[in-house]
Amino acid sequence: MENTCRLISTWNGYVSYLISERGVSPTTAEIYRRCIAMYLKSGKTEEEYYFDVLLNERYSSSFKHNMYFALKWHAKMHNRPFNMKKNKLERKVRMNISLEKCWALLEAITEEDLKLAVYLALNTGLRPSEVLGLELGDIDFEEGYLLVKRTKTYRERIVPINKKTMVELKRFAYNNGIKGGSLFTMSRDRFSKLILRYSRKLGFKVTPYMLRHTFATLFVENNGNLLILKNIMGHSQISTTERYVHESKRMIKSGYDKACPEF
Repeated sequence: MENTCRLISTWNGYVSYLISERGVSPTTAEIYRRCIAMYLKSGKTEEEYYFDVLLNERYSSSFKHNMYFALKWHAKMHNRPFNMKKNKLERKVRMNISLEKCWALLEAITEEDLKLAVYLALNTGLRPSEVLGLELGDIDFEEGYLLVKRTKTYRERIVPINKKTMVELKRFAYNNGIKGGSLFTMSRDRFSKLILRYSRKLGFKVTPYMLRHTFATLFVENNGNLLILKNIMGHSQISTTERYVHESKRMIKSGYDKACPEF
């Protein structure tokens, strides 16, 4: 019991250090906390443990990347050396779904709140946590935009919404007697599980983040401005947004057809 309390105290102190001293978001801090929970069971130094993690082929490059920073800041917090080199993070292609699959998914969903959450994600590119954290007071029905407050980067941003989305939001709030506060009560875990369940019944797989990627990909393929997309998505760097251009098969094929020399 005493050891458990000591561990909890250590984790809480570490999370506070990450957020206040290192400017890490609460979501990322929680990921690092879990990494440190694994490390504390090893009885090794941060450098020794990270070396073991690097050699373990079962761990993904993303896991190793998170573990590197978790251990680095943990060592810094305790004034211990950490002179390890960061692993190279492998960037996977962000998956999206076709318009036809979007329509099929929306048609199949019977729960009113889930259907609206999916529809909202597809039309705004909001992160899952941003969709579920949306409050009625965050919506400006006159001007046609959302004020996204609970963001990954701590930066509030304005996201436009079209007339059809506004109508759906108004109808949902009216039908459910919502006059203020949160629009959705479902957890992120339930949101994810329900989307996965419906999509698998339709013969494909969809995750909440794929809805966000689908919005961004279609925005780019419709010749949307990248700087505007960057602001809508809440990206800190334009390079993150540019990846949607590089990963769009349709845009690559279109560019190839226009520029490919003929012999």
